[in-house]
Amino acid sequence: MNLLNLAARVCNEFSRSGLNEARTVLKIKDGQVRDVVTELDEKLHLITANFIKERLPECKLLSEESELTSAEALNLLAGECLIVDPLDGSNNYALGMSNYGYMAAHLRGGFLAGAVIVLPEDNQYIVFESGQSLFSQPLPESKQLRNAPVYYAYPPKFNISERRTRSALIDLIDEKSAGLYRYGSACVGLYRLIRGEHMAFLGHSVRLWDVIAYLPLLVSQGFDVLYCSKGLSFTLLASKRSDFLEDAAKILLEFQGMTLHKYSLNDSLRFDSL
Repeated sequence: MNLLNLAARVCNEFSRSGLNEARTVLKIKDGQVRDVVTELDEKLHLITANFIKERLPECKLLSEESELTSAEALNLLAGECLIVDPLDGSNNYALGMSNYGYMAAHLRGGFLAGAVIVLPEDNQYIVFESGQSLFSQPLPESKQLRNAPVYYAYPPKFNISERRTRSALIDLIDEKSAGLYRYGSACVGLYRLIRGEHMAFLGHSVRLWDVIAYLPLLVSQGFDVLYCSKGLSFTLLASKRSDFLEDAAKILLEFQGMTLHKYSLNDSLRFDSL
């Protein structure tokens, strides 16, 4: 597994940074105080860039820290690229709080060829490559309890139709589950879903790199996955409750005219321009 080498490099950097180092905030993006870049973000970005240069020389890097436009990103998505969130949950890390991780998805001609996920607080790394998943720690048996909460991720800025959609989705979550849960890291939220601690995951118009690495893992673990991509915006619904996903998809279609696609391991992803 070529991507196992990337997982090892990222794990080493998390260990080297320790609990109190690399938390310095270098900048705040677009005036959003929860969207910060730390020293560790930059270090993990550089580690990924060096890995690509050494191991995947034909591959391009699409990272949260790349600062590309949607048009530039879509051009990269048409070829071979590694889509990376160097530190998902950066603000948590900067504040010395829990819940953060690393994600990378290897896209080749529209197909997800592999993925790397590192969750240092769980001593867990996950590598998906050649149709196989490798876990550093075994997953507990997933019970998928009906009284589990839903993890709902969404960005800080929404227009009127998106706010109406959010309100309707929260009503659905309150009606069909134990309620809404969020802790500032989609990476951790998706991992908790796979462990059976959430009934569903809703990533509503989040960024592409926030969720895409989990798609093949979710399907391989028996979850239904629906998605819609618009530029760098990505909506992901995942659950083993098909009725809940259908209701959520109806809300997105009604309020935002959003049509969701079902993802399977043999599918080429659809990336639409805005």
